[in-house]
Amino acid sequence: MSALTEVLLTFILVSTSAYLIWTILKIRQRRLDFSADSEKEHIGEAKEPNLLMEPTSDALDEMDNLLLKAGLSLAEE
Repeated sequence: MSALTEVLLTFILVSTSAYLIWTILKIRQRRLDFSADSEKEHIGEAKEPNLLMEPTSDALDEMDNLLLKAGLSLAEE
């Protein structure tokens, strides 16, 4: 009886291990396919670079807040 149980448990463990390895390889392949597709589409350029030339008042206020949090301050003009 114990030999049969040992064989069944071994079969279950081997089957589970094979399924997990198969799943991991499938996920890995899906991620590789996705990264290969995204490399072709990404060109690294801004859609509207002219908008980035001048900072907005919100951006300047946020920069001021970040500088103050970092302990830096600019002299008032």
